[in-house]
Amino acid sequence: MKRTVISIAAILSIAGIIGFYIWISHNRYYIILGNHGIAYEVDKKTGRTWMLQGGQKILQSEKKHYKEKELPPIELLKISGKADLKKIFGRN
Repeated sequence: MKRTVISIAAILSIAGIIGFYIWISHNRYYIILGNHGIAYEVDKKTGRTWMLQGGQKILQSEKKHYKEKELPPIELLKISGKADLKKIFGRN
């Protein structure tokens, strides 16, 4: 009896994981309406965007990603303050 319950729980867990994976793969894209009635399809994972025009999907140019830079020492000296997580989260 105990093995049967464990087997059923394992099968249901695996089925749930597979179902979630299928749901995620089908809901990866969403369509938004832009200015002047232009529709765009956006990939939720990568952020890539296509313009939908007639029966065509036209890839929009990729946005430039800027690298983080360290602040110059002069600017670092201007930063001051005290972080208190107890006050932020309201705990005493």
